[in-house]
Amino acid sequence: MKKIHVSLVMEIPYFALSGAGLRPGAIPSFIMHKVEPEDFSELLDYLKRNGYRTLGIKEYYEYLSGKKHDKDKKIIITFDDGLRNNWSVVYPILKKFSMKAVFYVNPEKIMESGQARYNLEDVWQSKISHSELDIIEEKEMFINWEEARKMQKSGIIDIESHSLFHQLCFTKNKIIDFQRPGKDGNSVYPWLFSAMDLGSEDSIWGAPVYPFSSRMIAKRFYDDAGLRQACIDFVKENQGIAFFSIKNWKNKLINFVKDYSKANELKTYFESDLESEINIRDSLLNSKLLIEQKLDKACEHFAYPWNISGDLSLLWLKELGFKTVFRFMNGWNIPKRGCDLYGLSRVEGYWIKSLPGKGRKIIWDKLLSRITRLGF
Repeated sequence: MKKIHVSLVMEIPYFALSGAGLRPGAIPSFIMHKVEPEDFSELLDYLKRNGYRTLGIKEYYEYLSGKKHDKDKKIIITFDDGLRNNWSVVYPILKKFSMKAVFYVNPEKIMESGQARYNLEDVWQSKISHSELDIIEEKEMFINWEEARKMQKSGIIDIESHSLFHQLCFTKNKIIDFQRPGKDGNSVYPWLFSAMDLGSEDSIWGAPVYPFSSRMIAKRFYDDAGLRQACIDFVKENQGIAFFSIKNWKNKLINFVKDYSKANELKTYFESDLESEINIRDSLLNSKLLIEQKLDKACEHFAYPWNISGDLSLLWLKELGFKTVFRFMNGWNIPKRGCDLYGLSRVEGYWIKSLPGKGRKIIWDKLLSRITRLGF
């Protein structure tokens, strides 16, 4: 018998499966990263037509902690990573619908200089076209601090912490692959640059890939920078990205690594337990301090990168005074009044249309049909 992918099922909210109402005191929490204007507008329109109120993070905390009560239908919308799309598309549409959201950002990824750039409001005013806005968004991945300040001051957006870097780290001294393009031309390992302390714009085609995990839970293995750069240079000198079209490209890189390792003493090491704790603490602390300094506000709420959490980082979040922490993707444990504020769950944003209301979408019949086809 085939195994059911339990994790996938757990990420489906109970109200989308059964068509049931929300449990008493429940406040569904939705996660998104980047949206298309029409799709996002449809979600907000559904909320508006069905009488849902979107909360800011302070209200969310007050309701969950029992400091505030009412019978309104409430949800919270969150966006992770601080992508430029949050300024160019999400923010203008939220303003249009008079709704709120929380942006969890990595301060080290926010652009330091520059004025607020074009967004959808400029498209509506015919100052720029949709296609031009798309081109700009592709070139500039993250929001800048001026945009963050404007959004925070608007009262529509709350900007909170998502750690300092959104960093991966290598965990073992074993090469398992090399950075390469997928079928869509994008990196197979999109956040690999963070494990090497590099910027997202740096070209690392051919860089060795080791087992990795979130910096928030793992002790870091430091790879040999010389070997890494040599592999990157090898790919550059052999047609660049076109190198990966060669049938035996991986064998060529593996042999190159063997030859380099024989000719050079590799400088690799694992950080100590103390170093690991200090790095985790500093990521949380410095993220909090930067947001508070740049935006002149308290930073008291956190969402784990990749929804991957660890006991040590959670202890530091409590020590540093954070009030709420999003840790999981779980549709069966919708946050509600009296729940663990340091163990909050979210579900994907597209489930908004499955909330109780007129025109809701229920997937139980489709899921049951799929399970039947799999032989259960």
